[in-house]
Formats: sequence, structure tokens, C-alpha cells
Amino acid sequence: MNKDYINFTCEDFIEDALFREWVINPNNEQKKYWDEWILTHPEKKDDINAAKMILLGLKYQKIPNLDLKKDKIWNHIESTVDPKQPIFKVILRPTFIPWLVSIAASLFLIVYFFINSSNTIHVELVNAEVKSVTLPDLSIIDINAKSNVNFKDKNFIKNRIVNLSGEAFFNVVKGSTFKVLTPYGEIEVLGTSFNVYARDSILEVECFTGKVSVNYKGNYKKYILLPGDKINMFHDEVKITKKENSIQQIWKSGYFYFEETKLIRVLKELERQFDIKNIKTTVEIENKNYTGFFTKMDLQQALISICEPLQLRYQMVNDTLIIEQ
Repeated sequence: MNKDYINFTCEDFIEDALFREWVINPNNEQKKYWDEWILTHPEKKDDINAAKMILLGLKYQKIPNLDLKKDKIWNHIESTVDPKQPIFKVILRPTFIPWLVSIAASLFLIVYFFINSSNTIHVELVNAEVKSVTLPDLSIIDINAKSNVNFKDKNFIKNRIVNLSGEAFFNVVKGSTFKVLTPYGEIEVLGTSFNVYARDSILEVECFTGKVSVNYKGNYKKYILLPGDKINMFHDEVKITKKENSIQQIWKSGYFYFEETKLIRVLKELERQFDIKNIKTTVEIENKNYTGFFTKMDLQQALISICEPLQLRYQMVNDTLIIEQ
């Protein structure tokens, strides 16, 4: 699909055969295309949502004459709309065909509810998948594998809030307060770049530029990070380190660095990056501390980088990675 939809209105989308096919009877290719197109063109979301609701509303109504031409249907629906109102409003006139008035009324309720209550963008990644997303304020999020991000695209510039579960790197443009909400705590900035890791009760934040405020859930103390600062929070344990960091040395460059990190966390990252179905090892091995790195370019090389320093053996059996002493 290489069609240019950027100047399409709600009516244009409804009359487009490819769009209608995606709404009424989608396949995986169409779903992927439209999900990505909406993500990169958030300004068209209201038109698309309205068009979808109208098409779905028409699909599920009992219409006595299915051969009515689309322009006739549109003329009747539009004649019930007050152009001065920003949302659909039905004006009942006795000369209208009863079933058409019923359609317009139901569409009013569906479209009004959808547009006013469902303006959240959801991005959910699976194993071995990464994605870069540009927010409405032109801030950029690089999202790591097996992570979830969502935000409200309506009025985002005035209310910059992003929900994150997983890991992501943020490059935030200056503006109003920018918040990242995770299951384990909250990060607040104005304009900066930083990385957030929020998995398995761990909240880890690393500041690269600017200033970052971090508040762990249940801990009322705020921690201020400057460039080079890194904070790791796990339950009541708080560890702050400072070093010369580089954006080239974080996950989005394809390299994963660890310092005195429990091997279970390293193995879970390996699982996400290479889409390993199952990892079998012992609790004793999982609790070993690992310092080093691996690259996502090659699984064999990654396993050597992880296992050799700890004198561990590994083998792949079907979809299971077995690691032994």
C-alpha cells in the first residue's frame, strides 16, 4: 500500500476501498500497515476513528435496501448533521426514512463516545522487536523488546504523560513537565535524554543530558539525577552510581552492558532480544553476578560472552536454552 492518505477527510476514508476492506475484513498485512500509519500520522486519528465507526455502524445495521448508492446514504446522513456543532448531532424530521434516522442516531452515539474517550495510542512490542516512536511534541521514544508504551495524543503538548512497562530511551524536547509513569515509580523532566528500565519490580533510570527527577513507588523521597548518574531501585534498596556514560553504550545501539548484575536479569534480556522460548537453569546459576556485555547481532557470540566468564556450559535443545555449571 503506497497510497497517500495524508490529505484524506473522514468521507475520503469511507469511500476508499482499501480502507473499507481494512475496517470490515482486515488481514495481518493491512492491520500492520494501518497501525503504523496511524502511529506516524496522529493528526488523522480523529478522521480515521470517525470513518471506522460509521463503516462499522453501517455494517451491523439492518438496512432494508442494500443497493442504495453511497452518495445517497451520505446525503441522508449529512442532512441530519448540524454543521455548527463539532460532533454529530441528529435533527429529526418527519420526512426522513425511519431506518436511516435510526442509523444516524446510533452513529452519533458511537462516534461521540469513541472520539471523546478513546484517544490513547498503544505500542506493544514482542520479543526481538524494537521501535522508535515520535510523540506529538516531537519528543522521541526508542522502545526495547517486550515493552509497552501508551499515551494520550489529544492535548499531549499541554499534558505530557507517557506510561511505560519495560524499557525505553527518551529524548525529550523542552516544554512543559514530561512524566513517565511505570508500575514501580515516576520519572519527571522538562527537556533531557534518559533511559528507563521498569521490569520485575526493578526501576532503573540513567540520565544522559539535562536533569531527571525519580520517585520510587512507596518511597516519598525524590532523587535528582544529573548526566552520568544512574539509579537502581528494588523494593527498599536504592543504589546510585556515577560514571561517564555514552548513548552508544546502551541497548539501542545493539549492545547490552551489565555491571555486577544478577544473571537472571541478563538471561531474561537475552530471551527478549533473541526470542528464546524457554531458558532452563538453576537458582544458583541465576543468582550469580555478571559483569560484561553481549551484542544482539549473533546468539552464539552472545552466549559465549555471557557463559565463558562464569565458566558455564550451554546448549540449545529445540526451543530451550539449557545453561549448566
